[in-house]
Amino acid sequence: MPQQHKVIIVPLSIDELEVFKFDALPKPIGEGNVHCPRCGLPAFKNGSTRKYRNGGKRVQKYRCPNGHSFNENTSLEAIYEKYRRQKEILKLILRGETVEAIAAKLNVSKYEVRRVVTMLIDLLGTKKIENIHDEIIVIFMDETGAGARSRCLVSALVCNHIVSYIANGRNFLTLNSALTAVRDAIGNVDGKKILVITDGYEAYVDAVFTVFPNAIHVRQFHSKRGVVYIHFIEGEERRTIVLRWDAFLESSGNVSENTIRKRKWSEEIRKRDNRIPQWVDRVRKIDTPLESSDTVYYYSGFKKHPVRRRSRIGRRRCRSKSKTKRVRRKPKIKLLFKGKLSGLVEKFEVAGEVIDTVRNVFAGRYITSNLAEYVFQFKPWLKTKHGLKSVDYVFVMMLSYVLGTVGNNIRSEEVANHVFGASPIL
Repeated sequence: MPQQHKVIIVPLSIDELEVFKFDALPKPIGEGNVHCPRCGLPAFKNGSTRKYRNGGKRVQKYRCPNGHSFNENTSLEAIYEKYRRQKEILKLILRGETVEAIAAKLNVSKYEVRRVVTMLIDLLGTKKIENIHDEIIVIFMDETGAGARSRCLVSALVCNHIVSYIANGRNFLTLNSALTAVRDAIGNVDGKKILVITDGYEAYVDAVFTVFPNAIHVRQFHSKRGVVYIHFIEGEERRTIVLRWDAFLESSGNVSENTIRKRKWSEEIRKRDNRIPQWVDRVRKIDTPLESSDTVYYYSGFKKHPVRRRSRIGRRRCRSKSKTKRVRRKPKIKLLFKGKLSGLVEKFEVAGEVIDTVRNVFAGRYITSNLAEYVFQFKPWLKTKHGLKSVDYVFVMMLSYVLGTVGNNIRSEEVANHVFGASPIL
């Protein structure tokens, strides 16, 4: 059977990482070296098991005054020692240690180290995003090769949580499954507006509206960052708005300092290299010449390609002859409006509402900045860890970079304490 796809939900706040709770375990009562894991009372010896494990050694059995039986491997002390050892393993994993190094340093087997990783990933996969009070839910989404058996890692940043999904390949099915995982993590989305930000990869278009039919999908292109495609559905009709991101950047007087710094830096580089202006260079090769930031195009259908392509030519069999005839297919999209942005808002009410929604989120900001891209900054460091390229370890290394635990002992210990909780001192 193929390996099941895995999903984890990582909160950006460490306080929400508590996974294990020790409320179900009792505190030790009275003196003694061995206590019952069910009631906490001191226990007495009660025979031993047969020689079938631990190299032929017998395992000591115990019984408490309440009649509960257990052995030395399942006592209260043994359970807390197990959790303490697993916490040490997790701290070393978050610091970037390999499996063999952790096993040798703590004198444990490499299989126990791998079990800690698998257990953590399985528990993070069951978490949910809670207490969502925003009327507009913004989902930043990006994908990349994970480096683990040629798989694809899809990550979405939504409501201060990272939802990551690993699957085979980079296609519509992968993105559809990842978006479904995001929808399940969010829960009820009735009455909320969904705004999805992705790059120009075409498979996103159909995947987004399959999972979120009422979403607003904003696509930015890496090679043509001045151009933004906005897809949405009006009634049952598909619509596409094409414009420059400057329309949103200039719509607010409160432009962020980071945005101003990026623009100045880009223009200085182009002046130094004697290159043409930035927006001219990035939009001159597309089939929608955007003369200014106020120019906008409005299409019926989902326009997916920023560059003009030749219409498809199919073959159709003639009725009177056995030969085939080349037939030029009609394009599925149609230009409804071209002009100024203010004219589009006045003429098409739904398009104006979509523009206002995007403007409320991105006014004065770099709309082409996909915040989900920073999740993949752990990849160059992952290449040096040849023993950490399984699916589970890809997730752990991403967790380490997101929480800033790599190379920081205090931070990794803090994360481990939040994951395992504060266990009582025996």
